[in-house]
Amino acid sequence: MDCKRTERNVLLDYIRAAACLLIVFYHYTQRFSELFDQGTDWLFRVPWGYMAVSVFFMLSGYLAVVKDESSLSLRQYTKKKVLRLFPAYWICLPITFLVTSLFVPSRAVSVGAFLFNFTMLESFVGIEPVDGAYWTLANELVFYAFIAITTVILRKRETLPVYGLIWVILLLIYQFVSNDSLVFAAIGKIIAKQYGHMFVLGMSLFYLFDQKNNSMKAMSVINIFLALVYQYIVFESGYFCYMTISGVLIGICIVLNNKSFELPVTVKKILCPLEMVAGISYPLYLIHQNTGYAIMLAEIKWVSHTEWIIIAPIVATCLAAYLIHRYVEIPIAARFRQSE
Repeated sequence: MDCKRTERNVLLDYIRAAACLLIVFYHYTQRFSELFDQGTDWLFRVPWGYMAVSVFFMLSGYLAVVKDESSLSLRQYTKKKVLRLFPAYWICLPITFLVTSLFVPSRAVSVGAFLFNFTMLESFVGIEPVDGAYWTLANELVFYAFIAITTVILRKRETLPVYGLIWVILLLIYQFVSNDSLVFAAIGKIIAKQYGHMFVLGMSLFYLFDQKNNSMKAMSVINIFLALVYQYIVFESGYFCYMTISGVLIGICIVLNNKSFELPVTVKKILCPLEMVAGISYPLYLIHQNTGYAIMLAEIKWVSHTEWIIIAPIVATCLAAYLIHRYVEIPIAARFRQSE
């Protein structure tokens, strides 16, 4: 992968890569121990790495509105998002299913559940995902539907923070209303009851720093404040601090990019691996968890019990993710741009 790209905010790539690696380290050093009662004596642990999911959601929120897609038809927008999400997913899905079925049966799902997972809708109907990490995809789908309705159908991109405010208010109302009905649970899924505010915060950063409409800037400040309040209510203080700091870092990167800030060439070369990780972050996220667990269990059985066993699954899944990115994601993205 070329590290000399200039058409995107490379600073955000570094944040994306760091978040991806934190999630990988969390699964390999903390979650692995919880699931398999192995590595309990390891000194290297990243128990808070799961919080990095908030970075992905905030970045999704910001990046979804950076490029004006209001001129797209609903069909074009849907096609773009399907080609972004599904090809890599459809490749990682059967790989993970086979690996778990053969080597980690305790993590395997039924054939029926596996087949339904191809829709990416399993979380909405209570079907077990092939990989536990796939729970985030339902939230991404909710956000893309939100953008499709507000930006593509209603053409309200310029006033999107207003709709973001409505979303956060709905989340707050939902949090304080208690109901055990299926309808209430369905509403919770539709509004991404625990994570919708993260998307709103991310897109609000765009209107705060990239737009000149003062009323939308003010609305974005309100959205960010309410999103952080919601974060504090729903999650523990540690997660609140993590998301706040991450949001500030993303905001700094946006401002620096707007001012055409460039890192020294030497620093860019040092950070080049992070840019490469950012490029493969989606397929890496999809394939790293259960496949990595299978490799680690084999290593524990035949090689070692120490923390060093996480190196092999990191290398293996990064290689697999690179191949998927290089031979699936890039060609499909290029073909879509040609068809626009």
